[in-house]
Amino acid sequence: MAAKRFYLIHGSDEFAIERRIKSICDTFSDPTSAQMNTARLDMAKVDVAQAIDAAFAMPFLSDTRYVILDNAVHPFVGNVGKTTVQHYRTQMLDMLNRLPPTSALIVTYNADIDAGKDKKAENPLSWLSGWSAPDGQSFQIDGYTVPRSEVDKRKWILKAAKEIGLAIHDQAVGFLISFSGEFDTRALGNEIAKLAAYVNYERMATLADVTAVCVSKEVFSIFELTDAIGQQELTAAMKIYRNLSQELDPATEIFPMIVRQYRLLLQVAYVEQVIKEPSQIPVINGLSNSWVADKFRAQARKYPFESLRRIYKALMELDLAAKRSRIDPGTGIEIFIYESSRGAVFPISPILTPRPVVEHQ
Repeated sequence: MAAKRFYLIHGSDEFAIERRIKSICDTFSDPTSAQMNTARLDMAKVDVAQAIDAAFAMPFLSDTRYVILDNAVHPFVGNVGKTTVQHYRTQMLDMLNRLPPTSALIVTYNADIDAGKDKKAENPLSWLSGWSAPDGQSFQIDGYTVPRSEVDKRKWILKAAKEIGLAIHDQAVGFLISFSGEFDTRALGNEIAKLAAYVNYERMATLADVTAVCVSKEVFSIFELTDAIGQQELTAAMKIYRNLSQELDPATEIFPMIVRQYRLLLQVAYVEQVIKEPSQIPVINGLSNSWVADKFRAQARKYPFESLRRIYKALMELDLAAKRSRIDPGTGIEIFIYESSRGAVFPISPILTPRPVVEHQ
């Protein structure tokens, strides 16, 4: 049976895609041979002729040469005519039909294929998935989607850890999920590798290991900042913020973390203080881990629910004002900390830059 030569890998899980590519190409005895016989091209930046040159080159002291084509399914940016797309596809299919038996082709597509979204829309992979070579070979298709449910996220972390020989405690898994935000699989893969190195592959990674190695000091600083605001310790709150701003950008990194913190605090306070159903706290997205939930519960109790509601509303106003260039994000955060630490109820509008008056002629 002839060796497999055509691979089509798609999905939103970039970490899993890279891991799959590595498993396909991992046939060389040394790094030099691998480097000499692997080519990777971004089809959004090169033309088909360059892909042909890479694919038709002979392998060096090896039986197989691997060619990885990123963005090859649809490399175009913006609107292009059907003629352009069809011409590109014709060139690509011609290359596939003539591909030498010494080359293996890996095509990647970094997006999920959701057939249920629009049944009338063309499947972007159909022109490749329906193709077959003169010798009868076709693409082996693998899909990797970023997990959405809590159960699937847990399975993903356990599988990623197991593949590198790491055992990880259930509490540690829950903590990683809680602080992973959008569940960035590439970042999580790096954190799992750091954990494995930290425990030297000799024992199970625990919650203490995760908090020691994986969670940045900035995450804990946000807890400290909101703690200081809740206790109306203005000096401490300002010091924490200014230390954070030395490491992180106020607009794109600090502000989103503050918003997330207060959103979760507001949800916890609503569950505990308004509907009085504390058993529902683990259902809140991001608080499935008991250690994290307890920390938010303790912090939420420092605020009356109405105070949290007003703070969150002020943050939304500040976000909108910053996006409309009516206030500098760093200045806005400092004013927010100052007013919130005093326990003040404040509207954002008086501190904003007035909108320019447009004179109509």
